[in-house]
Amino acid sequence: MFNRQEVMKRAWRIYRDWYRFGVERGRFHICFGAALKAAWAEMKRSLTIKLKPTVQKLARIEAIKDQIENLKWKSFRYDIGTMEQNLRAELSELEAAL
Repeated sequence: MFNRQEVMKRAWRIYRDWYRFGVERGRFHICFGAALKAAWAEMKRSLTIKLKPTVQKLARIEAIKDQIENLKWKSFRYDIGTMEQNLRAELSELEAAL
């Protein structure tokens, strides 16, 4: 079901990216466990997207587009940049899976 070798490769890529970002920002305590957890979550999300029926995917695509459109009305206390980035990433995965 899951290719563990691919999960580990992805975890190391994530860790290196995070570490590089942390070193540039002055943060050195980056845990590989967090990168591994993120890699597993990414793999599970991609698998669930592949297994979803097309009708559900289309409905989710429309819901994401509505959420992106409504982000501009959120107050300043929300970090809409991160929210939009996450929504667009999920949207691109869903559109690629169709």
